[in-house]
Amino acid sequence: LPIWARRAGHPDTALPVEEAPGVRGRRDVHGGWYDAGDYGKYVLTAGIALCHLLSIQETWPGAFPDGSLSIPESGNGVGDLLDEAHWEIAWVARMQDRDGGVFFKVGPKSWDGAVLPEQSTQPRFVFGKSTASTLYAAAVFAQASRVYAKVDPAFARDCRTRAERAWKWASRNPSIPSPNNAGGTGIYPEGPLDEARLWAASELWLATAAKPYREALSRLAPRVPFKSHAWWQDVGNLGWPR
Repeated sequence: LPIWARRAGHPDTALPVEEAPGVRGRRDVHGGWYDAGDYGKYVLTAGIALCHLLSIQETWPGAFPDGSLSIPESGNGVGDLLDEAHWEIAWVARMQDRDGGVFFKVGPKSWDGAVLPEQSTQPRFVFGKSTASTLYAAAVFAQASRVYAKVDPAFARDCRTRAERAWKWASRNPSIPSPNNAGGTGIYPEGPLDEARLWAASELWLATAAKPYREALSRLAPRVPFKSHAWWQDVGNLGWPR
């Protein structure tokens, strides 16, 4: 096993949904990355992290060849950065509901304290669906559809479909806020939604060259100034050429 191996943490295979009106049943949202010591998993922070990783791959495609990171997938003939990003993108895909909307986060309602993941005992839930989480996911899926086009064409096509479904949901639901629960995980409230829309529209236009995304860019760009940097709560700069 790789030197970073540890015992498995939360399976997250059948979690009830909270703060999502009209959504019932349980969701399989296994995999993905823990955000921090509370062992929550968040689409917003996943989104900007994935954008950075995928942008590295686009800019320096040979920087992380197969075996360079000594991860479980090393040796499969695919670059390790692509494998690691795939793990998180697949989790974001599981967070997408059938209507195209994307749930906001996974975690407990009460914090376990400073324990290892396998020692965590608090029940876990899937929280909310929000406009921001859906737009972040749309951007990531669209970028992934380009990056994986030659490496994994089927995965790339699925990402493109998911990106367009997410965009449509966010267009129908333009101001759904992040969930309120903060007892066991961080709130991570959304930032300016026009910034998220610009990012998603930019990635979708690059992925599809479809007119509606170009029109959205033209409409949004005058409202989103270029700033010194992007971070998880303000992703406006990610929508500008890079």
